[in-house]
Amino acid sequence: MFAPSGGGWDSYCRRLNCLLPDGRAFYDGSASEKENYEERTGLAASSDFRTWRSLTPDGPVLTSPHASGSLRYLDLVELNGRLHLFYEFARPDGAHDLRRASIDSAALPF
Repeated sequence: MFAPSGGGWDSYCRRLNCLLPDGRAFYDGSASEKENYEERTGLAASSDFRTWRSLTPDGPVLTSPHASGSLRYLDLVELNGRLHLFYEFARPDGAHDLRRASIDSAALPF
């Protein structure tokens, strides 16, 4: 369960996607039902893995630069010091792709 939202980019929906061992998680959020298929990715924290608070109340932490900005369903796997991220990403034509990116574990900005 998320702490109550005072409005904002994720006031309609917040859905946890990827739990991280340090008590953080990536989540999908949207401002209204009109963004139901166009969620963007936020970062949340919990001390008990039951109650969550957004660490990104002013805007999503990850978005697509295209169309609706949708970047959702983020998951990651760490393997041999690299992070492999899997996510759905809005294309310039508004359609969505399932994508994978591989980065060094120390490269995440958060």
